[in-house]
Amino acid sequence: MKKNVGEVFSIEREEYGGTGYSYNLVKLEAGLALLYTDTAVQPPSLAGGPVKRSFYFVGLKPGKATLQLAKFRVFDLSDILYEKEITVEILSPQGNANTVGGWAEQRPLTKEDQAVFDEAMKGFVGVGYKPKSVATQVVAGVNYRFICDAQPVYPGARPYEAMVEIYKPLEGSAVITHISRIPD
Repeated sequence: MKKNVGEVFSIEREEYGGTGYSYNLVKLEAGLALLYTDTAVQPPSLAGGPVKRSFYFVGLKPGKATLQLAKFRVFDLSDILYEKEITVEILSPQGNANTVGGWAEQRPLTKEDQAVFDEAMKGFVGVGYKPKSVATQVVAGVNYRFICDAQPVYPGARPYEAMVEIYKPLEGSAVITHISRIPD
């Protein structure tokens, strides 16, 4: 199975309510996170009938990751049915800013990137930031990570490198969400 960094995906299993057996995540390694689980009766009018359990995951970093589910009753751990491990290859979005949830790689700024940066920084005082590169993440809008040269505006201040994070919603103005100094 192949998924992109930031891509949310689900794995579903069918359970039967009256048996006491349920599916659970028993192994999760390297670069994957379990976001949440959900259950739904199938069909909704059938009490004690089949239940669909969904596990929602997201890939955090490129590489191979594994997960494993098992079916058991919590009151009888002597009868556990382990499923085969599932390998997920998590792919880098390869600089594709259109991959929802995935961060593109740092790249030179476009005129549009500069306009978003200028909009968010309007009225910001104390430090002058000059962006050198940017990475983007498509969400409900766009997150930006600008790598900048920073120059405090007081006498004798030393310049440093900083990351300025900005969010541009689908409608409305760009806003600064975080600024951090990049260690030397």
